[in-house]
Amino acid sequence: MLPLALIPLALVAASGSVGAQDPARDVVAEVGRNLRENGSSGRAVRILRQEESGHSQAARDQIADSLTALVMAYQPGGTVSLRVAEATRGALAAAGADGRPGTPYPRAAALLYRIAVGADEALRAGALSALSRQSDKPVALEYLRRAAMWDDGFAHVAVSLLGRHAGADGRMVLRTLHGTRLVRNEQARTELAIIARNEGW
Repeated sequence: MLPLALIPLALVAASGSVGAQDPARDVVAEVGRNLRENGSSGRAVRILRQEESGHSQAARDQIADSLTALVMAYQPGGTVSLRVAEATRGALAAAGADGRPGTPYPRAAALLYRIAVGADEALRAGALSALSRQSDKPVALEYLRRAAMWDDGFAHVAVSLLGRHAGADGRMVLRTLHGTRLVRNEQARTELAIIARNEGW
């Protein structure tokens, strides 16, 4: 969970209030308005991927942490809508993804994993799926490996992603887990057994 001090900055984005204390706060407020009005968070992605110049690493980190806090703040019936939370999660995913202009934001995978661990259930699977498309493959695969060992049903999501959407490296992670007792969720174990049989392990 993020420090509580970050939550008010994220809620600026949800409410549309403009803060003039620093440029990063203004960007978060602008992104919040765009998310609410048209579902767009494009400027945040451009800043995080260094397509838009004039922003320090500290500012990019503040924007990313604030967007993460906004996703984490979502609760059914709360101030932050599911549509805004999903779009914000999508911005973080795009910030670190392959195949886009600019430089992938290096902390994107870690922030997506934080969402997968602690956000509302409506947002967790999407965060895991986004990990499979991050440019920092070793870090993303490690986070998916950890998720595959969770007790809840999201472990099944992680196993499926590793086996079917993460290429040979993802299957190698599963092969290492195969035959151990580290995968505890029943659905995840069943999925791992199916993948192992198909792969001939």
